[in-house]
Amino acid sequence: MSFLEFSAMLGNIGEFVGAIAVVLTLFYLAIQVKHSKEATEANTRSMEEDRKIALAQTWQANTAMKFEWWLKYADSPVVEIAEKYKESGIDSLDAAERSRFKAFQVADQLHMQNAHFATRRGMLDMSDQSFASAVLDRRKVWEDLEMPTMSWLSENDSRNAFWEDVYRAWNEQDKEEAIDNPN
Repeated sequence: MSFLEFSAMLGNIGEFVGAIAVVLTLFYLAIQVKHSKEATEANTRSMEEDRKIALAQTWQANTAMKFEWWLKYADSPVVEIAEKYKESGIDSLDAAERSRFKAFQVADQLHMQNAHFATRRGMLDMSDQSFASAVLDRRKVWEDLEMPTMSWLSENDSRNAFWEDVYRAWNEQDKEEAIDNPN
């Protein structure tokens, strides 16, 4: 066998071994991609479970806080003030009652802002409908007490989104009332 024949034979063997190496490498890479995909899916499932656990813990903490808040409210003189307001309006409250009632409403408003913030971050589940219903229920009180509105917030204040949603609900209510009462 001549040197050229021997070289050609070695070249053919090298090509054959190279082709087998490419096939084995592709097979190995396919297995690695499959394992990587499975690991990513498992990690995604784990992150989703962690998110659900955090959501449940946040909900539980929020429920406990509301429970405590309502217990304190039940024993508070604000209950009588709120009843007096409902029956006779803002003018029936003296200065001290207005101050106490407004402090209670500010606390309630801060709670709503926190719930709104948590909802927008996916930590609480509050529908736009339930939020709108809650702010519509409080509209008259907030307006009567001249509660803080968006006008006093800075441009980058995180509460802007809260007030935008409040005003959106109020504007929709105004539009519905204009349709129902065209005069």
